Amino acid sequence: MKNFLEKKGSKIYFNYQKESTPLGYFLSVAGAMTVAILICLYIWSKEEINSFIKIILSCCVIVFMILSVLNNIFFSNYDYHINLITRKIIFSNGRLKHKKEIVLDFEQIKNIVLIEKMENTEGGAFYWYQIDIYDNDLNAYKICSDTDHDKINKVALEIKNIIEAEIVDWTHIENYEGFRKRLI
Repeated sequence: MKNFLEKKGSKIYFNYQKESTPLGYFLSVAGAMTVAILICLYIWSKEEINSFIKIILSCCVIVFMILSVLNNIFFSNYDYHINLITRKIIFSNGRLKHKKEIVLDFEQIKNIVLIEKMENTEGGAFYWYQIDIYDNDLNAYKICSDTDHDKINKVALEIKNIIEAEIVDWTHIENYEGFRKRLI
């Protein structure tokens, strides 16, 4: 079970993923290129496919692998946390020039919203609960989600105690969308 609101020093993390080692980048690139080469070799080994189709398929595989590597290097890094010293919530996505960061002061937060989400699957309806933070302009920022309603309520209460914002429970309305724009 995922641990929400992990505290490290003056920061409380609710979602993060960092892959900052050069070895990780190298292995990512090497792995993707190896897979691309193997797929291209397989395509070229098939005699029933004409050369033009082989060239098109090989180009598609190589472009897909390059885009996957670039996505992993520049956009897979995210860090969402509450800074207790500065009294801000920081949402950071990406790396280097491609990094996007949104900083919310506690005073900019209108409320904490609990919502119930539903998705139709082959086995029937699948329900989960989500915590969003709405700012004063009614922009929505997703904090976390889980299938356990009690766990989500406890996390929302912890966030309420930290940022001192009101909790609004909209779990009785399926797929509630009361925001103007979803930013995270």
